[in-house]
Amino acid sequence: MTNRPSIDYVEDKMRAKHESFDLSDLDSLASLARSSEDHEAYRVIAAREHFRAGLVVDAAPDTLISFRIEVMLQILAKDTQPKVPDLERMNKILENLVKRGYSLDHHDSCWVSCEMEVAVDDIEEECLAVMAILEWMKNLKT
Repeated sequence: MTNRPSIDYVEDKMRAKHESFDLSDLDSLASLARSSEDHEAYRVIAAREHFRAGLVVDAAPDTLISFRIEVMLQILAKDTQPKVPDLERMNKILENLVKRGYSLDHHDSCWVSCEMEVAVDDIEEECLAVMAILEWMKNLKT
């Protein structure tokens, strides 16, 4: 992997391995992106009530195929009272993703997207690292 900090959440990293994502057929995902109208394809890596993580493939004609990991986090659920421990947990998730090189962008309905371009050889490791961060932080008591 390139200059990103390693992840030390071994137990959760192993648990994340059991998530239902299959990266063995990236060629078909790239073909799907090339043939789509917007030249993009998306595969969900994992989803829970307040987050979704996925692999985005950009494959415009006559360009190199690029891959990025996208994490969508719902900072506040609709019609709920904000709770400081939940906000602190989300902040720690965002801090960890930023340390790994993710950019942040705010969306409507209190969602934040976190994205980072990733080399094809680093996709699986980065997916596991993201899942470990999300799982570890979900269980963290603040």
